[in-house]
Amino acid sequence: MRETIFFNRDQLKIIRWYGYVYSLVFEYGIWLFSLLFSFLFVWIFFLSSYFSNLTLRENIDVTDAQNQLRKEYITQRSLVSSFSGFQLLGLGGMVETTTGVLQSQDNLIVYASGVVLPRLFVLNFPGSEQMLRRVVDGNYDSAFLHQYFLKFLVEGLQSSYELSLPYHALPLSQGLREHFGLSCLEGVTQHSFVCSSYVDQFLKTFSMFDLAKTEEEIKEAPSFAVRDDFFEIYDYLKIDYTVGPKVCQGLLQYLQYGGKNDDRFSQIFHSCGSEMYNQYVFLRDFLLLTESLRLGYLDSKVYASSSLNHYKLFSLQQLLYKRLLAVENAEPLLQAYLGFLYEILTREGNKGITLLDQFSKDFTYWYNSTILLPYLRDENSKLSKDIRTNLISKLLVIDNGNKSLNVVGLTAQTTLLKPKISSATSDQQEQKTLEELFRASIPSQFRLTALTRGEQDEKLLIVEGVDQPTQVALKAYLKFDAARFYVDRIEVADTPSLEEFVNAILQVDRYNFVKMLGLLADNRAIAEQNQALSLDFCEIFSAKYPNDLLTCSSEQIRMLKGETEQSSGTVYTFGLEKGRLKSIELSDKVLETQLLKEIDFSTMTQEKTLHMIPFVLDFVAKDHQSGFGLKEQLLVNDKFVKYFKQAPKKVDIVGGIVKVYFTLQDINFIGTYDIATHRLAPIALDFGGARSPVIIQKMELYLVDTAIEDLNRFVLTPLKYLQSINANLVKRYFKDGVLKP
Repeated sequence: MRETIFFNRDQLKIIRWYGYVYSLVFEYGIWLFSLLFSFLFVWIFFLSSYFSNLTLRENIDVTDAQNQLRKEYITQRSLVSSFSGFQLLGLGGMVETTTGVLQSQDNLIVYASGVVLPRLFVLNFPGSEQMLRRVVDGNYDSAFLHQYFLKFLVEGLQSSYELSLPYHALPLSQGLREHFGLSCLEGVTQHSFVCSSYVDQFLKTFSMFDLAKTEEEIKEAPSFAVRDDFFEIYDYLKIDYTVGPKVCQGLLQYLQYGGKNDDRFSQIFHSCGSEMYNQYVFLRDFLLLTESLRLGYLDSKVYASSSLNHYKLFSLQQLLYKRLLAVENAEPLLQAYLGFLYEILTREGNKGITLLDQFSKDFTYWYNSTILLPYLRDENSKLSKDIRTNLISKLLVIDNGNKSLNVVGLTAQTTLLKPKISSATSDQQEQKTLEELFRASIPSQFRLTALTRGEQDEKLLIVEGVDQPTQVALKAYLKFDAARFYVDRIEVADTPSLEEFVNAILQVDRYNFVKMLGLLADNRAIAEQNQALSLDFCEIFSAKYPNDLLTCSSEQIRMLKGETEQSSGTVYTFGLEKGRLKSIELSDKVLETQLLKEIDFSTMTQEKTLHMIPFVLDFVAKDHQSGFGLKEQLLVNDKFVKYFKQAPKKVDIVGGIVKVYFTLQDINFIGTYDIATHRLAPIALDFGGARSPVIIQKMELYLVDTAIEDLNRFVLTPLKYLQSINANLVKRYFKDGVLKP
């Protein structure tokens, strides 16, 4: 029999309510909770307060400004291309056009892919184009070059104004993270849709904004020009390999729109391939050159780009003529101009390359002969006699060349001299110019009695006369090397000890004629008393190496270096003869063999001995991977002794790069030295272990004779020299003239 269950009314009521709850919770509740959870997820991940103060940067005002910026930039470029045959390679300033007139300032413009125009010019069509066509065809002479000079260099100075760019970068009211909403890169939301949208917007538009630091930020880090947060953002984005080219393209646009360059851009462009890196280098060099021309501060740097070299040459000639007209002090600009020309001719001669085309050399020869040389010979010019003489000597080398340095002068390369002068005539003219140059520089204290030329060496001048303050009759043999005369040796009548004394000094260093006369006056009394010129090596080295010096005498110095508990060290024996190093013996025969292969004892002097012994003690055997050994280290050492009058404290090779440590007036420096070009750059302040070195921006030194004035300014007053280059750096890192961490 089937069993039946009966429920009363209250039980049925409970069962019914339970059914309602079951349906609500288990049938509909799951969907409801899922919906609530989804909404909460979307709200947290997309619509939370983390993004509440950020929006995609499509504000209509900013967009209009960006479009206007692009439009103005494109307009400037199209103004040039509207004239047939003209091409704009670099836009750094203003372009204006009216009917038949093209006016430009701070732009690199070429005609027919060959003729580079200067920084400032005004062209009137069709006359100007007809002149340029004659240049392209090579159909010109000296009279035409004079008209070209008036039209393309002088007229630009008279008619051009300091015009500002019509477009300006958009300002940032806050940091890049806040402005573009890129704080999301630092959290779990970096892969979200919104964060990706912000990144896309940043990559598309950052080039339109002013990324430069504020004045306060520059005081904190004067070496860099762009906000640090830009590079921090790039570090987050560079993980995606597709981002690099977009950033590089944006940086090119940023620089083209007038943005500030930053040394750290170079690292970014290295990751974008050689083609884009070369575009950056060209644009960077052009903008820096344009800024230097605008400020009137130039150096002798030669560029890899032929168009940049031509642009610099013609713009320098234009700026120099402006200085001469204004009767301003043109010496720094003259030094830069002549140094630039000499560097170009040197590279052409030694590397077998062509850096300047034929027209540029012809025009430069005409400019130097017609504009520059008469000014330098004018006694009423603002330059002193010594400065004019120095500049004329440099100009002489540029015109006539230097066979010993494989430099071919402009006289031998120009097509303006017809018929071509013979080699003998050229040498006679050069010799005549040398004699005139020396006569112009004779000091008033010297009474010249004869001036003749060497029989075998045509660049040797034999000067005879009397030094009136000392009443010493002498014969001096002068040589002309690169840019100046120096005394090779002298003959002194009736005073052989004085002759021997001065000639010993002349073997150590190069003295000009005036300084040589000073040597006579300073050392005459000593020589007459037969006092020998000597250096007490024992006293010097016992103070410098108190723990290493074993024995010392006038004939031999013995030292022990590198002794430890595990090693007996190396014994160095230096043989001396009349104060000169004549032999070296080492207990380490491998190192001794390498040293003896490259040291020439026949050229050793007391001065060289003084620097050679410490150098040998510090020498480390050649690393065959680096290719940098004793010969190269001796070269660095000799260069510093010659120009800094001291040897460097240390020379290190790091990854094939030569690092030179040196000190001037208690200021420690670290420089990177290029053996091939003798360029010392970059140069950094060395704080030792207190902190990392700080690079001195815009500072480079060339350890060559043509840069001797600049080197002397640095060696004599290093702090003042740094002040002229970067006043903010001196203010930050020096206190009362002392370097502070």
